[in-house]
Amino acid sequence: MPVTRFDFVPSTPWSIANYRLIAANWLSTNILSYASLLVVFVLLIGVATSRMLKTLGRSK
Repeated sequence: MPVTRFDFVPSTPWSIANYRLIAANWLSTNILSYASLLVVFVLLIGVATSRMLKTLGRSK
């Protein structure tokens, strides 16, 4: 017999910790999205570090 009605009952109030758990659950079920976000984040850090070292590094 299919379910015709359902309700979500929050067990705890909304907080940053709950959003973190929701994001962790979503990313664990969508591993390709997680891997893509990780690669993009690492590339952004690499570009930012490269630009920072060009301006703050030793001059010739």
